[in-house]
Amino acid sequence: MNYIDLRELSSIKYNRNAEMKKRTSFEVNNSGESRLINKDCFEAFKEIRDNSIDFAFADPPYNIKKKYHNWNDAIDIKEYFVWCDKWLDELARVIKPGRTVAVLNIPQWLVRHFQHIKSKLDFQSWITWEALGLPVRKIMPAHYGILCMSKGEPRGAVGRIEKINWDTRYYELNTLKQWYCVRHQCIKIRNSIKLTDREELSDLWWDIHRLKHNSKRVDHPCQLPPQLMRRLIGLYTIEGECVLDPFNGAGTTTLIAQELGRRFIGFELSGVYHKIALNRHDELGSGIDPFAKKKSTPTAKNSRVKRLKKQKYLIPKKTLQLEVKRIAEEIGHVPTRNDVKKYSKYPFNYYEEYFIDWGEVCSAVGDKGMKEEPEIEYNEPKYKQLSLFERMKRYKLEFAQSGGEVGGVFSAPLRKPRRLP
Repeated sequence: MNYIDLRELSSIKYNRNAEMKKRTSFEVNNSGESRLINKDCFEAFKEIRDNSIDFAFADPPYNIKKKYHNWNDAIDIKEYFVWCDKWLDELARVIKPGRTVAVLNIPQWLVRHFQHIKSKLDFQSWITWEALGLPVRKIMPAHYGILCMSKGEPRGAVGRIEKINWDTRYYELNTLKQWYCVRHQCIKIRNSIKLTDREELSDLWWDIHRLKHNSKRVDHPCQLPPQLMRRLIGLYTIEGECVLDPFNGAGTTTLIAQELGRRFIGFELSGVYHKIALNRHDELGSGIDPFAKKKSTPTAKNSRVKRLKKQKYLIPKKTLQLEVKRIAEEIGHVPTRNDVKKYSKYPFNYYEEYFIDWGEVCSAVGDKGMKEEPEIEYNEPKYKQLSLFERMKRYKLEFAQSGGEVGGVFSAPLRKPRRLP
């Protein structure tokens, strides 16, 4: 198992703008270089040589009735798996020996993919990505699987030892410690007091969330968060290698490949999605963040939940959620609507108008009932981490008094993180 010495990384100076400018010089659609191909994947695969791809990632349609531009996502299940077997065989053909093929799908379909491809590729790992889905079954679906297979003996996670930029190496290739908040502002606070909030990466990825805000989505019903692709591409490739996505959609995979200095090939059947990907690559090449918030509202939807109308929040949603948390701590259980009406200092109509459902209203309370906050040990003393943001003043004071150490544990000086998309 490879560990990262943060003291070594602390001397690396990272300029994101210079890095973006340097790493966005790949031409799109030039033969032999990075390119986006607007064709059915089986036609596009004919252009790819055997044993020529360093990392292949596939996030196919799941056949669960999503509304794609020109694809039927509700075909007969036997027909679906015949189709899947064909592109899995193609991935096995084009991947280089020792390199990785990663397939994302719902767990029951992923098991079937493994049964088919195990005769051609070797099992490498099964990554569980914790990401809530719609409650279509009795148990809330809360994860997807990422099946990683290699052609012969795998070379492993080479990105762990590559001299890549500090920002990606620290934030993407390590996992967030349990009980830490993922908000940018909370990360900034932890950095200001030099508190290390990362630990060795495992095959359970719970710290990368699905895209939920319309401002970060484009007109595609199934967009992956860029952090997920930064982690996968950062782990299994090094700079200059080639990444393939046969279902490139709006371009998240190829955009991250370009951002990290990898060559890329992306297939997309839909001309609409292909054009969106081209435009986003143009943005990246011009120094514009293609994952930044946008004012426009996409027409494509990822779920059947009704979309909230755009509105100005007189009281921040976070403030309302923390108020519900306060009420829960006082009454000893998750508040009902009547409880909030009775005890909240804010008008109840804000809770009805600003949130999709009552579960979102109560999200700050936690999903495991009301109990004492768990403690995470940092040698000495113990620090409660669930509400680090609320205890900022105390931590800053202790940090100043300790002369640069928190709980007796030295942490390498951390640089200001980029605002994660």
